[in-house]
Amino acid sequence: MKKNIYDLSVMETLQQAGIAGTPQRLAVLKILQNAAQPLSVGVIREKLETKTRINKVTVYRIISLFKKQGLIRDVLS
Repeated sequence: MKKNIYDLSVMETLQQAGIAGTPQRLAVLKILQNAAQPLSVGVIREKLETKTRINKVTVYRIISLFKKQGLIRDVLS
């Protein structure tokens, strides 16, 4: 499978944060990067369902890892 330039930049972002680039992590990060506003885990899962099947717990773990590594942060509503 060929990777486009956008996929490479997503992979590089994960690598720079010290995170392995699994397909699930790449998919979540792409969704977050394309978002115009903060997204809830529920919305992220809805967007993922159209592309890939992913467990809710896995999404929470990915979000937690991204926060721990400084890729994302919580937004208070």
